[in-house]
Amino acid sequence: MKKNIVFSTVFFGSEKDSLIILKKALSLPYLKIATIVTQPPRPTGRGQSITPTPVEQFAKKNKLPLITPTKLNFKSYQIIKQQTPDLALLAAYGNLIPQRLINLFPQGIINVHPSLLPQFRGPTPVVQAILNNNRITGVSLFLIDNKIDHGPIIAQKKLVIKDNDTQESLAKNLFHLGAQLLAEKLPNYLEGHTPPEPQNHHQATFTKLLSRQDGQIKASWLKKALKGNRNLTNKVDRMIRAFYPWPGTYTIINGQRIKIISAHKEKNYLKLDLIQFPGRKPIVWNKNLIKSLFLNEI
Repeated sequence: MKKNIVFSTVFFGSEKDSLIILKKALSLPYLKIATIVTQPPRPTGRGQSITPTPVEQFAKKNKLPLITPTKLNFKSYQIIKQQTPDLALLAAYGNLIPQRLINLFPQGIINVHPSLLPQFRGPTPVVQAILNNNRITGVSLFLIDNKIDHGPIIAQKKLVIKDNDTQESLAKNLFHLGAQLLAEKLPNYLEGHTPPEPQNHHQATFTKLLSRQDGQIKASWLKKALKGNRNLTNKVDRMIRAFYPWPGTYTIINGQRIKIISAHKEKNYLKLDLIQFPGRKPIVWNKNLIKSLFLNEI
């Protein structure tokens, strides 16, 4: 990168993992973060208290320029346009970017996406990689266009999925990898040495938004997994890991919704670690303590 060249940059992100990319961007001397765009505060937790995104909290703590639009409307467009931006970075923002806004950036909007595109386009690529029992996943840097995760790819890097990876741990590892890849590849891209390559759209696969119902584990599956059914042990284990922390997994026994917080495999057997009965605090799995409440009622 030539000395004294600084690119005015807008950052779009909302999640805790977005901060990994934002912090890396702030450390790069050839980028100047002109504006941070994040989702507005929303109700969260059991008490549904109105809570700013992790990105907003970080920006305010560090006195960084910030906007929190509900939609990227004309007002947002005008605010961003005033910064005369060269480039935008996006990581887990959670909102579609309108074409008018995409057109503002001469160097485009680079999305840090936690899959090897065109595999697992959409909102839940990390979840799907675990559910599918993929051994390898990765991160992609690509330019946003007017379709979901469709634009040309700047760079990709692979990552091995560990047997005990959860959605949370795998996403964190992928965004750290994405931050490293961004620092490695961005200078060459900005200097025009690495033109983006189109995706093979015929190979595209897609993911969906999750609801709480996606985390339901059939009681019959759980019983067989606890008794050593290999296929169901693997299936239930992947569900528990893929859906942690959101939407979480649960089973229903005699009308009781019992939350399964964590588990592990021992050979072909599923071993529960931490569960939660309705209206109670999470408890460590103890077969002797809760066999009459749980195992015998499946």
